[in-house]
Amino acid sequence: YTGTLAEIYDVKPIFIILKELDIAWNLTVAGNVAPEIRELIRELKIDQHMTFLGHVAHKESLQLLKKCHVLLHILPNTSQAILGTTGKLFEYIGSGTPILNFGPTEGDSASFIKMAGAGESFERSDREGVLQFLRFCFENRDFSNSATNQFSRKNITGKLVDLLQEFEQ
Repeated sequence: YTGTLAEIYDVKPIFIILKELDIAWNLTVAGNVAPEIRELIRELKIDQHMTFLGHVAHKESLQLLKKCHVLLHILPNTSQAILGTTGKLFEYIGSGTPILNFGPTEGDSASFIKMAGAGESFERSDREGVLQFLRFCFENRDFSNSATNQFSRKNITGKLVDLLQEFEQ
């Protein structure tokens, strides 16, 4: 996971699911973690499965994305979570690493992940679906992301330039 883990993300359901995972796992977090989240990790006794890197340079963050078995993308637990997306999601897609999108299965983030063939989206209550997906990712390291380059910053910027040039004419 890269980015900030704040209370608004409601990570407790995914942490409880991870605790049940019957394969060895480690969640590496490159970014800031709210004190309340760290306390939750201690309460759930999953701290031995967590690695906290703190803030890392953007280039290092992109390299980390490619080394993982699966990337965790958590949407805030709000009514607005289905709207819009972040640059982080496109970096996740561009990495070629499968994405576990945790939050609403409808909305922009879920649509981009599905369109790219980059992973799966799960509601917070879909315990069995998440566990099956994680097992699949760990057993199948040759997961193929069909749109790695389609959503790269370079490609998206190129499309924007093309659109602007069309308006200029």
